[in-house]
Amino acid sequence: MRWRKVKRSLLGFWVLVLILLFKCILIFIAYDALRRLSSNTLDITPGTLFRKSFTGFSLLIFLLLMAEAFVYFLIRFRIKNKWWVRLHVWPLFVITVLMPLLGLFAVKIVVANWGPAGLRELNRYLSNIKFYSFWIIVPLCHIFFIATIVKIFTPKKEVQNDDTPPGLLDEFVN
Repeated sequence: MRWRKVKRSLLGFWVLVLILLFKCILIFIAYDALRRLSSNTLDITPGTLFRKSFTGFSLLIFLLLMAEAFVYFLIRFRIKNKWWVRLHVWPLFVITVLMPLLGLFAVKIVVANWGPAGLRELNRYLSNIKFYSFWIIVPLCHIFFIATIVKIFTPKKEVQNDDTPPGLLDEFVN
């Protein structure tokens, strides 16, 4: 019996784990910033700080990404089309990791060159870009995630090998 070596595909899993780690770092930064702000001005409990830094929507996105990473880990040996995985995880990486980093870089440049007046305009512009890119790219990416899962669970077509000689009317069957 010949053993066929099956290649595993862990790209989706590792990129989603990287996105989750970045999200955890952002949550910690938001929590720490709110803690510093509240210690100076307000009397807020740590539970309230955590709820303010980790909103319900970000919790939903975090859990969704965690579930997707778990699914990619489970199906790592059965992924047939790796391009669909790439078209799912790399745009998500750009939206959730690179865009916030580029936004921070843009804020530094605008504050240094134009001051607070330019920062208000930049925040409005960046929030529009973030909103529209999220709601356009994320659903499109998840089409490829769903297609990957559907392709895995579709049964293989069996090739029929008939050793019988062709009949008189077989050429008209198909």
